[in-house]
Amino acid sequence: MTNDALSQTKVPAIGLILIGSINALCGLLMLLSGLLRLIGKVDDQIPTDEAQRLGYYMGTGFGYGLGFFSLILAPVIIYGGFCMLKGQKPGLAKTAAILAILPVSSCCFLLGIPFGIWALIVLRKPEVKAVFENQTNNRFYPPPPQ
Repeated sequence: MTNDALSQTKVPAIGLILIGSINALCGLLMLLSGLLRLIGKVDDQIPTDEAQRLGYYMGTGFGYGLGFFSLILAPVIIYGGFCMLKGQKPGLAKTAAILAILPVSSCCFLLGIPFGIWALIVLRKPEVKAVFENQTNNRFYPPPPQ
């Protein structure tokens, strides 16, 4: 029963780990491209019209902010996926699933939506909850003497 319940978490957990890894990579690339722009290694045509320039700066700032948040939150998604694989820390696994779904915290939220929803559905199943509770209870108490 325990292995069957944990096997249900395998694919969505691996999906969360992959989503987190892609988020980290995309966030890093976004920030590196911003750094190259900042030091002048990339020729950038800044619009001369005031409205277009404002839109350019707002879009650029939003893109770098998204890259920064993706890079910062990617380890949470990855670690939550690993916890889900092991049947530990259900709160962190749920947090990782929700972060994978949100567009503000994930560069590739379009891929994160199906895996995040799948992870949330699996984590709500009673047999999976029981496995997480058993793992948590076993961690705090030593095994009985034999």
